[in-house]
Amino acid sequence: MPAHNKAKEVGLFEALREAKKEFAKPSSSGKVSISTRQQWKYNTTEDMLAAVEPALDKYDLLLYHSKRYLPEVDTTLLVTGICHTPTNKMLEDETVIHYDPKDPKSLGSWITYARRYAIMGLLGLLPRDDEDNDGALYEYVQRRTPSQASNFSEKINAQQIEELRAAFKSKGDKAKKLADDIIGFNKVGSLSELTVLQFKNALRYISQNNS
Repeated sequence: MPAHNKAKEVGLFEALREAKKEFAKPSSSGKVSISTRQQWKYNTTEDMLAAVEPALDKYDLLLYHSKRYLPEVDTTLLVTGICHTPTNKMLEDETVIHYDPKDPKSLGSWITYARRYAIMGLLGLLPRDDEDNDGALYEYVQRRTPSQASNFSEKINAQQIEELRAAFKSKGDKAKKLADDIIGFNKVGSLSELTVLQFKNALRYISQNNS
């Protein structure tokens, strides 16, 4: 039975489950260099889309992005969703957009950052470091090893906090705004509460915001 016909007989979550089995391993075209000791590759949004969109299309799943303004609280949300086109059922993720109105470039950087992690959250994908030089910065949830899983619970140490401070310092007047963005996005009370994974993602975000 053709995949498209099969997809029409199942619901959103069944179609997504089948599509995930066929996700390709994404390439890592993004590069970050904080210092000579902090360099790695990562999966860009484009890398992820190239890896998952063929399977999503095969099972009639449409990945989309939009913005939603909430006038009562003067807040704009980035909406990332998956629509199962035969049933018109949708699964959405909403993220508050943080940016400096005086710096339009910050809006683009924030949306790029938020889109990437919204896609990973909806599709059940997780990033990881490229420390083993195999060119892959993500793993599916079911493939996580205990050592990799520790990145999701282990808090950053004093040295990593100093690395963050140095990265913020290089951004001058934008440092406080970037710190507030990272704290708000990760829903923590302070930078010292970041996990190792959140710390690595924060460094990427800081590096993408040029002075």
